Amino acid sequence: MPEPGYNEPVLEVFEAIREARRILEGNFPPLWIEGEVSAMKKHRSGHWYFVLKDDKAALNCTMFAHENRRVRFDVADGMKVRVKARLTIYEQRGQFQAKISAIELAGKGELEAARKILVDKLRGEGLLDAERKMLPRYPDRIAVVTSPQGDAPNDVQVTLAARWPVASVILVPTSVQGATAHLEVVSALARVEELDPKPDVVIVTRGGGSLEDLWTFNHESVARAIVDCPVPVVTGIGHEQDRTVADLVADVEALTPTDAAVKCTRDQRELYMTLHGHATRLKVSARRTLDSSRMRFRQSGARVRSPARHIKKHCARIDQLSRRLVRESVRKIAAGSTATGQLGNRLSIRMETTLQLASSRITTTAPRVVHPRSRLAKLESELSEHRSRFFELARHRMEASMVNHADLSRRLKATNPRHRLRTMETQLDGHGKRLLRTAFARVQDARAELDASLRTLTAVSALATLDRGYAIAAVPDGSRWGTPVTDIARVSAGDSLHVHIKGGTIDTQVKKVRKQDDG
Repeated sequence: MPEPGYNEPVLEVFEAIREARRILEGNFPPLWIEGEVSAMKKHRSGHWYFVLKDDKAALNCTMFAHENRRVRFDVADGMKVRVKARLTIYEQRGQFQAKISAIELAGKGELEAARKILVDKLRGEGLLDAERKMLPRYPDRIAVVTSPQGDAPNDVQVTLAARWPVASVILVPTSVQGATAHLEVVSALARVEELDPKPDVVIVTRGGGSLEDLWTFNHESVARAIVDCPVPVVTGIGHEQDRTVADLVADVEALTPTDAAVKCTRDQRELYMTLHGHATRLKVSARRTLDSSRMRFRQSGARVRSPARHIKKHCARIDQLSRRLVRESVRKIAAGSTATGQLGNRLSIRMETTLQLASSRITTTAPRVVHPRSRLAKLESELSEHRSRFFELARHRMEASMVNHADLSRRLKATNPRHRLRTMETQLDGHGKRLLRTAFARVQDARAELDASLRTLTAVSALATLDRGYAIAAVPDGSRWGTPVTDIARVSAGDSLHVHIKGGTIDTQVKKVRKQDDG
């Protein structure tokens, strides 16, 4: 091998690679390249490293964190994409590569195919036709998993305030778009399970957008998190024409964020009308019951016989028996007198011939002969005794009738529907007052929680840190504040930064990165 001449320059390795890089970058402006993603690696620093290939060649690609934060979909192996790249050489390894500044899908067909594969997989596991969790009729706490930015949370809160204001709404903030948004949604659903007390229902929602914008909710991890959530989940993602995998596995699918708020609550006006109808029917029923009881009371009073009528009837019966007894006694006395006269005549005729016999018979039979006056006295005594017993029996029956009448009156008064109506009205007033006290107490608790949250937010606010003389460095991501820099490894030379200080923001560019162990 010939030795280099003295007039030929000799370059070190890094100088040769740098010269090749300069020539390459100078002759090739940024261009669009289409291919399939493979060997995708997402470094913890946020940078992406992958290979873009077709059936003839492969190209190493690098996309730094400050560039890939603007990507609205998750880039994965097998996905066909178009990238805006600048061809260059990685000097430390002398490796030909492309630095990516933008990436987009080569076509929606790839996403639709990926979505169909996931839907078939979940359907095969029975997650699409699994038993759904029942929504509560009257939810007290409603968690809303969505991004604080946008119209979706406002639409949900306005609808809930109009339909069911007694429920407290807990906003669980999360990103709903971007490469790592699906991880944040899964984390937000996990935080819902840790809330104490637990919410009665969860609304997962966001506004409309393209297929790429909604791709967060077509991730398998989000679908499984919704299925595993112990609280019923209502999804309202996008508009009426949008339908994601999250909608298919949710317990209730809504068309829009507003429709999601409608499906998980009852309209307080409809409930008020229902209660008003129940109260009206209750009053009508009570009035009918009262009228019916009054009628039965009148009919019962008409059937109750007065004790005076019974006494008068028994007295008339006693008088009738007394008169019959007197007549019978007189008749018997008259019959006795006639028989005695006839016997005297027969004794006088036969007195002479049968004196001895008659005397003997009179002597033997005289003690057994009862004088008619004695019998009359005995009958009068028995009549008096029967009369006394009869009057005593009549008195007892009259007292028993009076006791039964008094007992019947007390029972009728005790079962008077007016007393029941007054009791029901008192209970209804008590329920209404307790409902008002409960609603007022919940409003007060919600205000106290809001005040405590505002104080906590103020204490940990980044603005309060700026007021104490500190500054916050953030990587631009299209938002006002950007993504705060929490690790020196996330910043490279040449990166653009927002430096937020009290009174404004300074836009700067990193010239050099010095770590603590570099001195």
